[in-house]
Amino acid sequence: MLLLRGQLLVINKQERAGLSNVRKSVKEAHRLRMPYTQALALFYLALHVSSKSDRQKLLHQALDLFKRVGATYNVERCAKCLDDSASLSSKAKTKESLQAQRKRVDPPV
Repeated sequence: MLLLRGQLLVINKQERAGLSNVRKSVKEAHRLRMPYTQALALFYLALHVSSKSDRQKLLHQALDLFKRVGATYNVERCAKCLDDSASLSSKAKTKESLQAQRKRVDPPV
């Protein structure tokens, strides 16, 4: 219930309160031994955090729980988000590397 309430609040532009509810749902799902619900909440949080390291940490936690309960679709979805996050990071590094090379090669105009 906390997860759904949190998602609804986020949709209604009350992100702070919504994500607070989602975090509470992670704790409650853990306490009640509901790994699938806990994984869903972790995945949802991962989609809404700004820090790349936090996102990857949450995605890995969700992935482990999804694997544990045999949620194949969610495992694939979570793994894709991790891959996308990694490829975005490598694309950004490649872009920075190219820009640095251009600065060394191209004379100032």
